[in-house]
Amino acid sequence: MTSFGAVADGKTDDTAAIQAAANAAGTNGSIYFPPGTYYFASALYMNIRGQTWTLQSGATLRAGNTIYLQAASVTLAGPGAIDEQGATRLGVRIDYNGTAAAPGGDGDVVDGVEMYNMGPPWGAFVFANGDYATVEKCYFHDALSDAAMIDTDGGPGHTGISFLSDRFDNIQQDAIHSKGTNANWNNGTWIPTSERDVGFRFVGNVATKVGLSGSPGFSFEIQDGHVGTIFENNQADHTYSIVGQVNATVSNNIFVGPEDWGMEYGNARDGLVTRNSFSSCGIGIAMTGNTDQLNVGNTFSYNTFTSCPTMIQVAWDGGGNTYIGNTSY
Repeated sequence: MTSFGAVADGKTDDTAAIQAAANAAGTNGSIYFPPGTYYFASALYMNIRGQTWTLQSGATLRAGNTIYLQAASVTLAGPGAIDEQGATRLGVRIDYNGTAAAPGGDGDVVDGVEMYNMGPPWGAFVFANGDYATVEKCYFHDALSDAAMIDTDGGPGHTGISFLSDRFDNIQQDAIHSKGTNANWNNGTWIPTSERDVGFRFVGNVATKVGLSGSPGFSFEIQDGHVGTIFENNQADHTYSIVGQVNATVSNNIFVGPEDWGMEYGNARDGLVTRNSFSSCGIGIAMTGNTDQLNVGNTFSYNTFTSCPTMIQVAWDGGGNTYIGNTSY
């Protein structure tokens, strides 16, 4: 990187040097950031297919602008860090619309990067048009708003986005905020096909000290317009919100309060909520909804509730919901 003129002193603008290194690396090439602090005042573009940018241990990108992932199969890798400087702007943004979920496909990956000092409203991570993108083994901390956001309310939906084994700590609002168009069950209709978020996976994530600003604020707000969500093996000390789902699988998650609700589950159809553990909350699972957003055909099975006065608040029940083997201690 220094051969292209990067200074890495945390003050000199290294934007041109970083972009020059990327251009020289070409398709499927790699660039490496040795230890140092690389300030970039202008936007950085990962817009060459197959490139990997690796932030080595001790390397920090000090963000004065946004990093855009705009090509197929690009990877932004750690273990280095991105310091967002508390800015009110987008931080890392995935714009490439991938088409293949399998390894070796053209979805983008962010792997093992630390992101911190994030300002409102979207200081850290935003999906704008990022199908089949994966964020894994990253560490988000010290955010003044949401840490990661997928906001498709009003269109277009996404497909195949995954958050795997990420950590979140000291987040003022949501660790992950994934919100599409409000589900509407009126007369049996739902949201337009073009606005559905399909096949999202949230697996093995851990959130602590989230929702510090009060309401709103959830560990994971996976809400409205999702089809086939897999939400499993996550841990949190602040309420989950799993709302507006069709065919969701919510399994083997651990919630430790104290909160009024362990999980908000509502406006949902044909979901499976099984083998989750809730401790020290007023209501383990609070079923929410509306007169035209009822819960229909869901199964709640073998969940455990410790020191929760109410296991499942059965409300907005549209019929066909099943409750099997849930246990209170």
